[in-house]
Amino acid sequence: IQVGGDIFGWRPGPDGSWLFWIADATGHGASAALFTTLAALLFNGGATAPSPGHLLERVNERFYSVFKGHSIMSACCLLAHADGRLLFANAGHPLLLIRRAAGSVEAVTARETMLGIHKQLKFADTEARLLPGDVALLHTDGLHSLLDKNGKRMEESAVLKAFAGIDPREPVPEALVAALASASNDGAFLDDVAAISLARTGR
Repeated sequence: IQVGGDIFGWRPGPDGSWLFWIADATGHGASAALFTTLAALLFNGGATAPSPGHLLERVNERFYSVFKGHSIMSACCLLAHADGRLLFANAGHPLLLIRRAAGSVEAVTARETMLGIHKQLKFADTEARLLPGDVALLHTDGLHSLLDKNGKRMEESAVLKAFAGIDPREPVPEALVAALASASNDGAFLDDVAAISLARTGR
């Protein structure tokens, strides 16, 4: 059995919207998995928050009340509307990436303090938009935990480059993992990996 510190989830919101979250606790193995079990309860319990930023604020306050600053966690939250409008809040997590239909990749650079550092934290919502044919990607930093051909750990830019080069008609997380592994020296990830992709179809 393998356990780790990454967790993700989603649930329907009002008016046809969907709420997604992804988080990464410090550490590995059973202790990190214990933290993420609590985090899953907190995210699910607070998912009625009016915005992604408010949800992160609720989760942070309750997370801090348990660990009193002795454990921290990166997380992000995305609210996707049926018309392609996105609201995104980020607590020390890798950036939201959007692959446009023409193949370019944009990074939503919003990123604020990790959860669990202070009891009261504020998180702003950043707005973006998915157009038909676009794909959005949420992921943990484990996705660039491979070693490159020179034996150095990959950076976030490696994920951006691989994301731009994959065929978006394929299952995106699997294609992205395969592309990064092929660019590495042995294909072994050094950290837990989690990713969520969202594609807007139609016109």
